[in-house]
Amino acid sequence: TLKWVITDWTTLSAKLNNQKGDVGNIYVSGEFDVTSTISFSGTANIISTGTGVTFSRKKGYASDFFSLYSGSLTFKGSESAPIVFDGTFETQTSNLITNGGTTTFEYCSFKNNSSSTFASVYLPDSNLGSKTTFKSCTFTGNTGSNGGAVYAGTKDTVSFENCTFERNTASDCGGAVYIKAEAIGTFSNCTFKSNTASHYGGAVYIESTGTGSFSD
Repeated sequence: TLKWVITDWTTLSAKLNNQKGDVGNIYVSGEFDVTSTISFSGTANIISTGTGVTFSRKKGYASDFFSLYSGSLTFKGSESAPIVFDGTFETQTSNLITNGGTTTFEYCSFKNNSSSTFASVYLPDSNLGSKTTFKSCTFTGNTGSNGGAVYAGTKDTVSFENCTFERNTASDCGGAVYIKAEAIGTFSNCTFKSNTASHYGGAVYIESTGTGSFSD
């Protein structure tokens, strides 16, 4: 079956930005220069094809890649066609992804992203609470203030399944992941290598009224 494959940020933005309904399956492939923030509040599946897709920051752009308050959104990569969020080529001064909705990341790689505010993936404090799932994802060389890779705010629920965290760094607490008060974090069959924090939680920091569980 033939399918339309999007290969650039401008076309993807036109398809998703400010949409609130059901967009369906969006197929992507190739190298994407991120030049603006996509704000999305609807339902969609972003599916990687070919050898995968890489989102990287165009020189001089320093805001979010995605601002998500979706009803349901999946970034669906695969082992042979991962979705990569790469901050190698430009110093990042904000969060990579702000997620306040229900979002799943499958076979995604977050590498060398840097946030001066919270973390590469920022789940904001909210009375509604976001629900975020990471499956078979890798987080490598990311830096942030609270949570080098992921910050889960108040009321948020985040789960990690078969994920690897390596060489992530927090300038405050939670080298890889920061779990805020009243947030819930679950880790299943995850691997942590050489993550560091300046204060507490070299790998994971959980505030006193936050909840964290770990299993093989």
